Amino acid sequence: MTGDPQPTSVPLPEPAELRRILVARFSVDELCNLCQDLAIDHEVLPRENKEAIARELVAYCQRHERIPDLVAAINRAKPEPPASGECPFKGLQYFDEADAHLFFGRELLTAKLVGRLRAPSPVGTTGEGRGGGRFLAVIGASGSGKSSVVRAGLVHALRQEATWAIAVFAPGSSNGPFYGLASALIPLLDSALSETDKLIETRKLANALRQGDLTIHQVAERIVDKTPNAQRLLLVVDQFEELFTACKDEAERKAFVDALLQTLAVCETSKVD
Repeated sequence: MTGDPQPTSVPLPEPAELRRILVARFSVDELCNLCQDLAIDHEVLPRENKEAIARELVAYCQRHERIPDLVAAINRAKPEPPASGECPFKGLQYFDEADAHLFFGRELLTAKLVGRLRAPSPVGTTGEGRGGGRFLAVIGASGSGKSSVVRAGLVHALRQEATWAIAVFAPGSSNGPFYGLASALIPLLDSALSETDKLIETRKLANALRQGDLTIHQVAERIVDKTPNAQRLLLVVDQFEELFTACKDEAERKAFVDALLQTLAVCETSKVD
């Protein structure tokens, strides 16, 4: 939580393009660090020059079907710089997934957050991100970039793995937090709905979640089951403080928090996070 739509398949670069990227962006030592990030013994790779290391690294990832892992590791370590003439500044706006190519300087924190969500560890504490495995809270002062690192960093990185279904929402909807949640889940349940049907189904799902006729976990399990390649669902509650600043109905706030806590409790023994 910080206090979307059906994942789309992102075309992977061709091996020749990956080799070019590795040679252009990385030094020999950085390529060795990249191998460590991928848990590959860099000693098995040649060290005479970058071209040889890049060629063997890409070939290794092809043989072991780890090209998506390599692409994600490259994006974490050395994201592509913005195109010439493109302003990288967002002013007071956060960086979203579409702005990932403009988002720099939080690579280490992003990698830590990704690692915490990948790890099947119990709830714990680590740096700016608290939690582990099933739950992660990103905490910081207002304006410190929490939404940006989650959206343009964490969510973007996990999206490249293609094994996550991801829903991002803020609870400050004028129709209440359950409506905001439902609006993020409905496209994952049925991406073919018309705009009118989407509005109708969003309201129906929001009411069902609010009244307890359906649980978040039940909806999440259905999403994971029907989403190709999905193994886990990541539910991002951005701007969590909006639950208290925008929602004036105390009963609604309590019901929403209870629904989240119930989901976490059930997820301790489930594949859905």
